[in-house]
Amino acid sequence: MKILAGMVTYNRCGVVRTAIEALLSQTTPPDDIIIIDNMSQDSTGSIVAGYASRNVYYYRTHANLGGAGGFALLMEIFAAGDLGHAFALR
Repeated sequence: MKILAGMVTYNRCGVVRTAIEALLSQTTPPDDIIIIDNMSQDSTGSIVAGYASRNVYYYRTHANLGGAGGFALLMEIFAAGDLGHAFALR
């Protein structure tokens, strides 16, 4: 069984690293983590990029979709089942 985790963020560079580290330090860490960024204007993207080698995927939306829109996109990506394919379609 594959464990996936995801989060939606907007201008949270001050906490995104802590959130990712918390997910990675679980007793059974997720196989993949997906971060949906609702067009943050801060350094969220560069912080998340530092985790690319640890199966942390980053997707910056074309517009701020709000929390509900970000989570809907996250569920769409989870439902695709193939993260590489899901991100190639974006």
